[in-house]
Amino acid sequence: GVIFVPLASLNSAADIVTTIAENIGFSFYGEHLPAQQMIDFLRERSMLLVLDNFEHLLDGAPLVADIVQNAPNVKLLVTSREKLNLSGEMIFAMSGLDFPEWETLADAMEYDAVKLFMQSAHRVRSDFALQADDLVNLARICRLTEGMPLALVLAAGWVDVLSLQQIAAEIKHGIDILETEMRDVPERHRSVRATFDLTWGRLTDGEQCALMRLSVFRGGFTVEAAQAVADADVRNLRKLANQALVQVSPDGRHDIHDLLRQFSAEKLAASGEQSEIQARHAAFFIEFMAQRQQDINTNRQLEALALIDPDFKNVRGAWHFAVNQHDWDALPKVLHSLWFYCDIRSRGQKAVELLEEAVRGLQSQPSTVITQLASGRILARLGWFYNDIGFAERAANTCDEAIRILRQHDSPQDLVAALYGRQKLAGFLYQPDIALSASHEGLRIARAIGDRSWEGNFLLGIGWANIVNNDLTAALQSAEEGLAILEAVGNRWGIGLAYSLLGRIKADQHDYEQAAQWFEKALIFSETFGHLYGIAANHTRQAGIALATHDLATARRHLLTALRVFGDAGYQWRATYPLAYVAEMFAAQDQPQKAVEILATVHKQRALLQLTDDVASTLRSELEAKLDSDVFATAWSRGMEREFNNVVSELLANEEE
Repeated sequence: GVIFVPLASLNSAADIVTTIAENIGFSFYGEHLPAQQMIDFLRERSMLLVLDNFEHLLDGAPLVADIVQNAPNVKLLVTSREKLNLSGEMIFAMSGLDFPEWETLADAMEYDAVKLFMQSAHRVRSDFALQADDLVNLARICRLTEGMPLALVLAAGWVDVLSLQQIAAEIKHGIDILETEMRDVPERHRSVRATFDLTWGRLTDGEQCALMRLSVFRGGFTVEAAQAVADADVRNLRKLANQALVQVSPDGRHDIHDLLRQFSAEKLAASGEQSEIQARHAAFFIEFMAQRQQDINTNRQLEALALIDPDFKNVRGAWHFAVNQHDWDALPKVLHSLWFYCDIRSRGQKAVELLEEAVRGLQSQPSTVITQLASGRILARLGWFYNDIGFAERAANTCDEAIRILRQHDSPQDLVAALYGRQKLAGFLYQPDIALSASHEGLRIARAIGDRSWEGNFLLGIGWANIVNNDLTAALQSAEEGLAILEAVGNRWGIGLAYSLLGRIKADQHDYEQAAQWFEKALIFSETFGHLYGIAANHTRQAGIALATHDLATARRHLLTALRVFGDAGYQWRATYPLAYVAEMFAAQDQPQKAVEILATVHKQRALLQLTDDVASTLRSELEAKLDSDVFATAWSRGMEREFNNVVSELLANEEE
């Protein structure tokens, strides 16, 4: 059978034997030692013995070994926050309950974290029912507690007085919300803090020091980072891991449960070391990003992205600290890597938040050469990301201000960054003269400082501007020259951009077979980098080729993929590109009124219609000429009343059906 032996209430390992005996129904007799008597009793027995909460009784671990050795048919399952460190021990690490991202109420109810939360909530409020609008906040509660059963039970205990949104906000603020006043609950289960206090009390001074210092990390850390920031070497980390205070992933990264991290951070704040450890953390990750800048212009771009991915939260923490300390010399070490990473990983909104934070910090300081130069550098990247999230006018003004400032200072690497952002934006706005001017100036500087990657990228910018000017011969020459340079230096990202440019040139030359091949190669590069915008954009371009060759089925497949990816990336404004082609597709299917509706929705969504490419204005004129004016006006009115996201959702839903 199965025998459960609770050990949490014991204060001494000496009491383990009598507690086991009581639960297996054994009575001691004679003068033999109690442990030997019990083992003799178990020797001929067959059972599963569950010893629960062993972590505070580790001096009694030899008894477990004796039972294993002398009672071969007795199996032991021992729960403990710390390893027993016995040779026959097999470890099964217990993580939190599963809480995947769900989309529907029915999906949510399938997961253990939700089931436990609902069961606990019904104890304090019998009529509690989960509504669809509650899902986002319940998901947040699950993430904040990382599925910890005790934390979920305690959080659910507040549903009689707080909304799920309020409970989530309280947990984010601190762990003290996770408590109960139930009289029959063991003391160690009355709050998460009580549980952590018991754990903390069992740690050595060195272990406490390491754990509180490690709380400065966000999203985990490497062994190298732990040593540099917290003076926690591999031995410290192993001791903490053995006590289930640090989790170790297969790739060697370490992490701390977020609630324990909050608790440990309080200890760090009270220790007087917080400022020093935060400074060491910031210095480590600023240097970490500085090292990645060497990789970004070479064939190590993918490796750089992979290194930054797990530590992006730590990088953000380092940025916040540098801004708060007004360390304007530190930020430039991060900027180029941050720009590249956030662009490729579709984190434009997060980049804007970080860069605007720095701008506000600079504005609060007296104007000096250092702050002026820092402002120019940061504005150069901020302008890029304003365009990235759909604020074209603000982006243009910001880039122009950056260029004005940087021309006054000797910082050519930052000036070329500002000029690159300006030429890119001018391309979006169909301003070929500005694009050419910025590209030629950037090209001259890149050649002067010997930066081949920038040289290749500015040649691509000249190529795009010449497309708008209908000078396809010049565009092709620049594209081929830029591609050759980028291939020579191994700039894989730039090579993918060159493929897109060459595809566009061939499409405008009506060489659709060659265009499709270039776009396919560009798509492969975007998929390799995980660049969602590039993936969606190249699907859109391939849809344009399919429409030009009257392959409507292929066009539809590419367009729906593009709409889905743009939505996943959060680039809803850029979804107007494929949606304009959807209108063209409906027109080709002899559904002109539907095409007009789509165009009207695109027009409503965009502040500047030309950003949706020439197909929008050209197609609108064609449809106006084809339809009766009243019919056109009615269809246009219907489209203007539609919500952009609803139109996209309907298109995607129809495809799934």
